Amino acid sequence: MSWSGFKKGLSRTGTTLMQKTGQVERTIDREFTEEETKYKTYEKEVEKLQKEAKAYLDSMRAMAGSQARIADTIDKFYGSADRTSEGAMAANAYKRSVDELDSSINKELDAPYRTCVLDP
Repeated sequence: MSWSGFKKGLSRTGTTLMQKTGQVERTIDREFTEEETKYKTYEKEVEKLQKEAKAYLDSMRAMAGSQARIADTIDKFYGSADRTSEGAMAANAYKRSVDELDSSINKELDAPYRTCVLDP
């Protein structure tokens, strides 16, 4: 603490002590109190929203990863027998669509989340 801050605190000690003992009324700024309450409410809501957005993004990443593993398994199962069979072609098409979904999730969710939430 600087010397001037110490002197200011020392000069206010008498008033603060009288306010706490009830000898002097404490001044209350109602507008400030209302705005402070609003600010604290908004702050809590924004933190909650940020946590929910992070949880949603993590869920979407997990879902895309699971779908990719399922698509790989199906492709290996049907692709090992005969590449020209209908099942193999369907498995290959499913794998391509899952890969496209994964890339679109990365483009449409990751980048905006990073720019808006993590690094505003």
